[in-house]
Amino acid sequence: MINNNHCPPNVSVENDGGWTLAVRTKHGCRRRRVFGAKTTTKCGANLDSPSTNAFIEDGTEGGEVQAAVEELTLQMERLVCRMPHTFLNTILCFIKHILRNRPLALVRSFGIGPIETSHSSAYQLILLEAIKDRFGVPVVTSQDPVTTLCEKRYLEGRGITVLPPDNLKSEPLVDVGPTECTLLFMIHCTQRMYDSALSYYSRTHRLHNLILIGNDPNVALSCVFISQTSDSFPFPIFSAFAQKSVAFPLPDFEPSETAFMCTCVSFLSVNNSE
Repeated sequence: MINNNHCPPNVSVENDGGWTLAVRTKHGCRRRRVFGAKTTTKCGANLDSPSTNAFIEDGTEGGEVQAAVEELTLQMERLVCRMPHTFLNTILCFIKHILRNRPLALVRSFGIGPIETSHSSAYQLILLEAIKDRFGVPVVTSQDPVTTLCEKRYLEGRGITVLPPDNLKSEPLVDVGPTECTLLFMIHCTQRMYDSALSYYSRTHRLHNLILIGNDPNVALSCVFISQTSDSFPFPIFSAFAQKSVAFPLPDFEPSETAFMCTCVSFLSVNNSE
């Protein structure tokens, strides 16, 4: 519920059109319910703080969120036990080879998905945390179209900063030095998202310091170009990166067929860097 008048919790919001509550079910679906204009609200977004996902809660809501965080913590611990060590070690070796003793200063995650309800998203988060821990990454951020308050609290408790789902072309949270590397964690994103996220690094001539964990760039682009009737490239930055990049495909992942399907670790080799 967006509260334009900054009403406190448990105060009715007067408007003409009412409001709609959208919630995510345990099966990953969205359920919507329309309320009348005079319905009492339990929480509202603080529009004075656009740089954070701010919520106003009452005591009951806060208790429910804490219980959900504890349940999510237990669920993640169970999934960590099912994560194959050989799978993690293979990917960590890929990244170590790409870094060539350069520090990994920043990891930016986009669209990791509903870790509360999706095992695929949860397994991706486990990989993200393994990278963070193995290379001592000081700053890890997450941007997702929808982040529940439970997920936000859990991620922040794990040292991951949750950012609003703003323009992917925006500058990163911290400035990374010219000899440091950034990792974009973008599994199963769209070509447009890849192009937007890469644009900042192309503009600042930092593509050679970038590691991308996401869909195989050449496979992703081939599906687009086959359907094109003109000679124009719809995603020029992503296209240029794909043509020059080297990709290590991730090994098979038995616990979940969809979690890392068609996923690669991609980077620009020294000979192909800008």
